[in-house]
Amino acid sequence: MKLKHKRRPMSVIPHSLVFGSMPKAANRTVVTTFRTQPGVREALEIAAGMENRSMSNLMERLAIEHCRSKGIAIAGLEADDDTRGHRGPSGQTG
Repeated sequence: MKLKHKRRPMSVIPHSLVFGSMPKAANRTVVTTFRTQPGVREALEIAAGMENRSMSNLMERLAIEHCRSKGIAIAGLEADDDTRGHRGPSGQTG
């Protein structure tokens, strides 16, 4: 039986086709999940809404503030990077 077209050997197939994605860039975010009480989640939703932030952005900001207060350095974070994604009253990020 003869094939109509040549198959590529596995060593030539790109990493993204075999494993689904390319290696992540250094500045990409990572997914983090955790469990909490329903009331804590509700309070986070309210607090995030009051600051026009997503819950994810609020949690990141709180974690940054906590680490800074304990003197824990965060790799790849500039001094003023904790406001990423914050929307002011006009809805613009800043």
